[in-house]
Amino acid sequence: MTKDKQVEALLEKKDAFSAGGLWRALSFTLLGLRATCQAQVMQIEREKKSNDETVAKNANELHLKVEKADETFQVFKSSGKMT
Repeated sequence: MTKDKQVEALLEKKDAFSAGGLWRALSFTLLGLRATCQAQVMQIEREKKSNDETVAKNANELHLKVEKADETFQVFKSSGKMT
């Protein structure tokens, strides 16, 4: 199994940090294997990217809600119903 295939196998199952997953995927070739380190780094990067995208999406949704609330407040304020 090539290094790239080993890395992909680990990333598919999110086993880069699982001792059992590493052993199942790589068996005795595990010791000192660069694929293990590369898979761990890539898994961290993918999870960080996913988290960053989620944070950006949530921030955008919150921004839209605040804008809508402000528009609604301005309409209410201009209607003269505030005392």
